[in-house]
Amino acid sequence: MKFKNEKLKNILTTILLLAFGAAVLGFFYVPQKIEEYQCNQFAKPLFSHPLPENSYSVQASSVRDDNGGTTAAAIIGTQLTEEELYEFYADTEYAPAKEGEVVELNVKALDEDSVKVLRDAGKYRSEDKYYFVYIYSSKAE
Repeated sequence: MKFKNEKLKNILTTILLLAFGAAVLGFFYVPQKIEEYQCNQFAKPLFSHPLPENSYSVQASSVRDDNGGTTAAAIIGTQLTEEELYEFYADTEYAPAKEGEVVELNVKALDEDSVKVLRDAGKYRSEDKYYFVYIYSSKAE
């Protein structure tokens, strides 16, 4: 295309570059933000659940795995047993991340490597026990 007006050519080039940039951004950025939003929505009931008395949250995060399942997990420091912690969090109904999926609540004691990471980070209290409290949403098997 031949342009007589150099200014018009520069404007059209700029518009095309902006459109291309927006398309690339939309292709990569928007799906990531949608997934992040969906993970956060799934995690909200777990993360907003009150903590047991004399317990505290060390860390919480949510993520979608390679199989399409979604996990929301919190590390809880507490005096409760694994069974007591499970009962405490089982009082809430956790909606699946996607329609047609089922949600499973789990509580697992941290392994020694994870406890070492807490110690190294200065977040370990010797008087407490530490557990992963997590929900997992996936297709029914």
